[in-house]
Amino acid sequence: MRAAVLLAAFVAVAAIALLPVVRDELAWWWAESRDHAIDYYTYGNTWQNGLHVAEARLRYKQRLWSEGEKTLIHKAYEDAAHPTPENSVEYNKQKQLRRDAFLWKAATNADTLKAYQDYISQFPQGKFAGPARARIADLSHQAQGQAPAPH
Repeated sequence: MRAAVLLAAFVAVAAIALLPVVRDELAWWWAESRDHAIDYYTYGNTWQNGLHVAEARLRYKQRLWSEGEKTLIHKAYEDAAHPTPENSVEYNKQKQLRRDAFLWKAATNADTLKAYQDYISQFPQGKFAGPARARIADLSHQAQGQAPAPH
């Protein structure tokens, strides 16, 4: 009984080692079972004259494209879910608009020449630059004892 098992094992090892067709089929089975681009690539390079080379090349291209698409989609979801403020143009634009509105509100609350000048120095082309300049002119005229200029 033991001799029969040893003989069967020897025959199996010899078949795998000596018969390239069996090794080719095993390599193809492995590539198919894992179904990744790298496995098809490895099969195609190892078995350049193998039975499944054409199919391996086709599947390699398909999986490469598919895996690349999945990676890009995953990255897009990650970027959308966790934007990095430093790299987000939209985030920085919104941040500037909020700062602009905040400084304008602070200037109107203080309603002083210095507050409006500070606003203009920070946001010379800001959303409220026109009204800030007009208020600076009014306050400057008032400080000099003149009537405010009409707008």
